[in-house]
Amino acid sequence: MVEKKKKKKSGNPPKKINFNLSSAVPYTKAFFGLEHEQVGVYFLDISVNDLLKNFRIFEEMNNVEVWPISTLIQRELDHGRAKQIAVDYLLNSGVTKYFPPLISVMIPTGKDYLPLDNFQDIDTTAFSTSFVDGSIKHIDPEKYQDFDDDTIEIAGGIFEIPFDQSSGDIVWDNNRLSSVIIDGQHRFKALKEAAAIDKDIFDLRVTVTLIDLPSLCKRNKRKPTEIARDLFVTINNTPVEVNETRLVLMDDKDVLACFTQALVDDADKTSPPSIKPEVVDWDCEGGKHNTDISLSGVLTIRQIIQTCIFDDKKASSIDDRQNQRNIQQWLSKLDAWVSPDDEIKRLLSEQETFKHRMDTAKQSTADDDEDEESSFLYSWSPSASKIAKKEFSSKYKEVFRYVFDNLEPFKEFYQIAGTRSAFDEGSGLRTYLRSFTGKRKELEKDSSTLTVKSVNAFKKEISNLTSNNICFSVMGQKSIFKALFDEYLSEVEDKNKYNLMVETKNFVNDFNTMYEAFNSSSVSDEVVFSLEYKNKKSKPKSAYKSLELYFWSGIIRKANGEIDYSKKAIDILSKVIIDLILAKKESSLTSFTSSKDITNRHISQLKKLLPEEDDDFYPKNANRILLSKLQHVISVL
Repeated sequence: MVEKKKKKKSGNPPKKINFNLSSAVPYTKAFFGLEHEQVGVYFLDISVNDLLKNFRIFEEMNNVEVWPISTLIQRELDHGRAKQIAVDYLLNSGVTKYFPPLISVMIPTGKDYLPLDNFQDIDTTAFSTSFVDGSIKHIDPEKYQDFDDDTIEIAGGIFEIPFDQSSGDIVWDNNRLSSVIIDGQHRFKALKEAAAIDKDIFDLRVTVTLIDLPSLCKRNKRKPTEIARDLFVTINNTPVEVNETRLVLMDDKDVLACFTQALVDDADKTSPPSIKPEVVDWDCEGGKHNTDISLSGVLTIRQIIQTCIFDDKKASSIDDRQNQRNIQQWLSKLDAWVSPDDEIKRLLSEQETFKHRMDTAKQSTADDDEDEESSFLYSWSPSASKIAKKEFSSKYKEVFRYVFDNLEPFKEFYQIAGTRSAFDEGSGLRTYLRSFTGKRKELEKDSSTLTVKSVNAFKKEISNLTSNNICFSVMGQKSIFKALFDEYLSEVEDKNKYNLMVETKNFVNDFNTMYEAFNSSSVSDEVVFSLEYKNKKSKPKSAYKSLELYFWSGIIRKANGEIDYSKKAIDILSKVIIDLILAKKESSLTSFTSSKDITNRHISQLKKLLPEEDDDFYPKNANRILLSKLQHVISVL
């Protein structure tokens, strides 16, 4: 627990504190873990009435929509699930009711309700504890008459009224602290829903496990929100229970998640995120961002990093980390693009470097008599992840920001958003864009409001821009960044911020020049990055008209017209982007870099469309169609 400081009597009053005290809640203290890493907890016996008055779920906290991404400490609430628990369980008279304990932490907050980096100082005078005594003990003097121990302030605004060494009442100042449920928010919301229907629910008693966060922060020298995030991820690290996007934003151990956070976190006001939070899809339903309202998404950005930095190698799951060959390749990519080990060695130790951890894992395997693959398991410390994240951010945060800000299609998206006041503080559209799904649904209920009208107008204009435009799709963005990394940034020997930015600007300039040349028309089928882009040199046969007529068919477009999101398709598109850039520079194009792969794709689609033809038919017509597409590009130039 936090070291208890003796109260010092003083005639000088402290600076004025406006108290908003919670209810006095009975507690029993306990500890979990080994002595040097113990986690202190308070088991609270609390009525539902006091629970709902003094605790909050994350999305209902004041001003939470502008909390930085790095301070998220809870998943998004499923309102339907909470209501179902209330109706089918709490309000159902035919079932036995029991809730396991809710888990909570106290987060220190400032006057703007934003989280603070530290708990506020303890009042070393007697004024605060005297105020608490006067406010709490006089309400029920009989309860406290047999207990002579002084009230203790254990952290700024948190007070114990002890009965003995392990029990008493706890009180806190709601003006300085936000008591947040980090596990059990659906049960909390269900209690609230049920109490609104049946007032007897207010009298139910529940158990809350309150983590002693001040002690953990002091011992580990970390921010309250950082430890709260760790606790949440540890408790909830299952894909069924927690939205994948929220786990990416909160997992401070997984390197890929950390790199994603580095690009979208808006906590550092001196260094804006790579993409404005208002145009990020924070849900990414189905793994894709909603192009009707978002420029990109959390999971899309994670996929971009995974493709460009790690060549689609992963080290996120235990299965990933048990595959020695996979980890060896993953580490080689990490070293080539980010090179965090020197900084880890400087700030921590050589034993904490990714390389040394790999050597240790391999040595453990060699010492094991069992099968080599089954005994190998690679791991690293959260501290190493944090340093790797900082190194990645210093090199690539500005790279990604420059692309999102200046690449022509993305720039047009930003222009529309800016014109529609999406970034203006206080605008209804900005409030909507920064809100969680539950809050958005509330705002959408009244279609006559200015907010809903501005949202609908924004969606309509954005949809007109992004519809059928490959650049706004997941595979399009992965391919664009892959073209940048593979053909421009990979050539940079000293991958420092300055050198990387020089090549990034070259790429954006080259891409925009090409994009303007191939996108001068306002007609969809004459815009090169439209899925409907037509091959003007085609002489389509009825049996395979779409394959020959549409430029992207047989390249990244499937026979049914949908985008192919495969690794191979992304590789092909990234190379076609470079082909088009070079074609514009040199005013000619003799062949596609991926001609062989593209030809094979055309052959495959022809076989599906015309399965009865002779073997010679397929390569002959595939080559003819591909030649007509090549001639089309040359004619546009």
